[in-house]
Amino acid sequence: MKGQNAYFTVEAALVLPLVTGALIFTTFLFVFQYDRCLLEQDINMLAVFGATAPEDGSGELEASIQRKASELYRGKYAAWETSVLQVTVKGDKVSVTGEGFFNLPLPEWNFLGTQELWKARAYRETRRISPADYIRLYRKIKGGQ
Repeated sequence: MKGQNAYFTVEAALVLPLVTGALIFTTFLFVFQYDRCLLEQDINMLAVFGATAPEDGSGELEASIQRKASELYRGKYAAWETSVLQVTVKGDKVSVTGEGFFNLPLPEWNFLGTQELWKARAYRETRRISPADYIRLYRKIKGGQ
């Protein structure tokens, strides 16, 4: 046994934790990206709903969009909390803002800040159009039919 070299054991003891840590870190990055994409999808859906929702003239449009935002299924996010989901209507513009945060299991993974969380923010702004304008735009896109 004295003639055997143990360099493979030393290399494995150094490399294996690094590879495992890198795999876990990339898994958390993928989960964060997945949740960020879901937030973008929700924000885009609310913006389209706000641009096409009928308005009865009583100023209930913003409340209607807020109701739609509160009905969104929040359990679909894999690992983060949605902290802000705000809708504002000013004139013919509908603005939707969403923000979420992801708690990190290890504080050392946050290279850019001091807190143990990553944050993502999404913002969309659309312009409300009337059904007649929508039909005109559609016909113009289809070739003037």
